[in-house]
Amino acid sequence: MADRRLGLPNLALQLVGILPEVQRPSSTVPHRQKLAYTAVSLLIYLVGSQLHVYGYGVRSPSAAESQYWVDMPDLNSVMCDGIMPLVLSEMLLHLLLRLKVLRVNNHEDRTLLNRVQKFLGVVCAAYFSICRVLISTILGKLTIAQSILIVLQHFFGCVIIIYVDDLLKKGYGFLSSIPLFSATDICASIFWKAFSPGEGAVTSSIINGNYKLSSMHKVLGSLDLPEMASMLTTCAFFLFVLSLQGFHVMLPVRSSEEASMQMNYAIKLSYFSFAPLLFHDALAIFLYFISELLRVKFGENNKVVNLLGKWKKSQCFGQAVPVIGLAYDMTTPPTLADVGRHPFHTLVCALWQLLGCGLVSLSFFSVCSHSELYVGRLLGGRRNATTAQPDSVPLLLWRCYVGKAAFLVGLCIGALRLLAGLAGVVGSGTGIMIAVTVLYSCFEETSLGGRPAGAFGF
Repeated sequence: MADRRLGLPNLALQLVGILPEVQRPSSTVPHRQKLAYTAVSLLIYLVGSQLHVYGYGVRSPSAAESQYWVDMPDLNSVMCDGIMPLVLSEMLLHLLLRLKVLRVNNHEDRTLLNRVQKFLGVVCAAYFSICRVLISTILGKLTIAQSILIVLQHFFGCVIIIYVDDLLKKGYGFLSSIPLFSATDICASIFWKAFSPGEGAVTSSIINGNYKLSSMHKVLGSLDLPEMASMLTTCAFFLFVLSLQGFHVMLPVRSSEEASMQMNYAIKLSYFSFAPLLFHDALAIFLYFISELLRVKFGENNKVVNLLGKWKKSQCFGQAVPVIGLAYDMTTPPTLADVGRHPFHTLVCALWQLLGCGLVSLSFFSVCSHSELYVGRLLGGRRNATTAQPDSVPLLLWRCYVGKAAFLVGLCIGALRLLAGLAGVVGSGTGIMIAVTVLYSCFEETSLGGRPAGAFGF
């Protein structure tokens, strides 16, 4: 019996082989062409994120209110699922490799992994599209024709993103679509809140004539106008996060072949930040969405609905905010005054941010540490062998030490998220950290001339 590639049965290999493949470039793509491919990819994503699905009605105000607390595309757009199929397929692939369901034995198997990930992404796209229509059916009636049409539009929107990601990762772009599209959403949100005619802080200051130094204090402390203080805080937080990029810790690893020698590896601490930034927020988004869905379906007097979260319109922010329940405990206090008024809520929120981010970072390192590409990018360049020191780490225990570093980085990410929420930055602290990390990674990839990888180094 012939060996099965990746340990998959022939039927699965045939299904994976149906999907078309983006060919790798025969030579290095020039920077100008990479810039053009990246710009066109961003244009496709931005247009698709605002292109309304044919068959939906006007979005209800309640859905938009809960959306205020997260950064995501229009819920009724063609590409509303965004990068979620890509993220889920990449993590499923890591998990299958970790559980030895898939086995990589040679270079051909490694090439086939890209097709498997693409196939998993298509399956996830179909799943998300069907679930979205089922949820819409719960909230309001849809005909069979409307349901089929909406599923097809969402599905093909996700497939387009999957192949755009494949194009960028094959070397035609500077970065893969997961971090690139995330940073684009966040930067667009911050730019809109700064310069939009209706709510932009800078635009409102210019229109109202508050651009003189003598009147700037009115803008910085005003509650009836968009606050310039939030913009200044956002800029300061951006610069602070940017200053943290590039930090690394030297890990001396004792050689297994010769105990008297050690190799010094530089661990890139910022490489641990993607997992808690993406997935810790995803848990909160899921709870907010379920809370909003159950409130619309069963009303506000249901005990289960109130346990998950009860929303009330805020006079200060003009949006619905959680006032009780799990959604309230997971939400950072909107102002510093609320910290003193609700110390228990602040404590629970701090524990959720710190421990949640730390555990997510540690868990994803444990899952992804088997990937050679992930480990290579995490450890950075290898220095020359030196004489082993007493504090050097045995080769078999390096994952234990790096796991501790991943947990500590997760704690720092949680602290930065909490600080950003209390400081009142525009958008969210998570969004700014993702944008800064992506921009720095893009600069690093360009300067080193490397090939773009996925968000988790695969």
